[in-house]
This record gives sequence, structure tokens and C-alpha cells, in this order.
Amino acid sequence: MNDYVEYPGHYEGHLECILAERYSYTLGNAIKYVWRHEAKGHPEEDLDEALWYLALADRNQEPALPTAPLISFGPTTPGLLRQLADTDFAHAKPFWRGLLKGGPIPELIQAIQKIKERQAWHER
Repeated sequence: MNDYVEYPGHYEGHLECILAERYSYTLGNAIKYVWRHEAKGHPEEDLDEALWYLALADRNQEPALPTAPLISFGPTTPGLLRQLADTDFAHAKPFWRGLLKGGPIPELIQAIQKIKERQAWHER
């Protein structure tokens, strides 16, 4: 039985947390919403949440760059982003590529809007 409160299924992975924790709070939240948008059952709403966080990051003029140093073990930020883009993880290749090159935030917003357009086309 999936206990959505205590053990929600979309929290089973740890790589998104490793990635998100290397960015500011707002960018980290956007990353988590994009990462999990297909797993939670309401992808459009989750992508809208990611857009909200990216708009906040843009207003705050945050760079789309990691704020935490790269760790010496486990996946590096560029390596993980490259893998996510190459595999089109969560059908979000443009977003991962945008993060890999360091933004800017408006390009990340456009990437998510493209993802939403693609999903709307597939749902028809």
C-alpha cells in the first residue's frame, strides 16, 4: 500500500535531491518539480509550480548556476545534467540542457513552456 503522506512514491529517488541541493532554494524547488512532474499524477500543475519558482528566481536575478561546491564522490552536477539531457529524463531535455549551460532563467522558463506544449500535444 502506498501511504501518500508518510511515503509518497515520488520521493523514492535521491539524485534529484543531490542535484537540487546544489542550487539556490528557488532553483532547487524548480528542479524537483520538473524531475517529479510525471510521477505525481498532475504534470501540468507541477510544471506550473516549476515556472512559478523560476519566475521568482528571475525576479531575484539569481544565476542558474550551482551554489554549492561539487562533491568529490557521487555524480557531479555537469555529469548528472548531461545524463538527464541525453536520456531526456522526464521528457525535459531542454530544461536539463539549459541548466547544464547555466541558464539564463528566461531560457529555463521557455524550456518548461516547450515541455508543457509537447505534453498538451500528446494528450490530444
